[in-house]
Amino acid sequence: MTVRDVVHDHLTHEEPVLFPALREHVGPAEWQDFAQRVIATTPPVAGHLMVGFLDEVGTPAEVELVLSGLPEPVRPLVPAMRLQAAADLGVLRGTGA
Repeated sequence: MTVRDVVHDHLTHEEPVLFPALREHVGPAEWQDFAQRVIATTPPVAGHLMVGFLDEVGTPAEVELVLSGLPEPVRPLVPAMRLQAAADLGVLRGTGA
């Protein structure tokens, strides 16, 4: 199994279930706590992929809530992280350059 297959399998089977389930059972305070834990535990390497994964499965409000926990110096980098994530995910899926 290639990295592309693993990432695709993850997105297809896990992420679309996670956010709807959380949306129904987790309130705003819990989302904020979740966002802080995601940011604190995300590896510093390839963090842009987390932004890309979140964009693919969360609503804009959910993504913003999670990303609101980013340190202020990092927040202006989010648009570039989104572009890099789209390019890298395209390569991993075999659909990008």
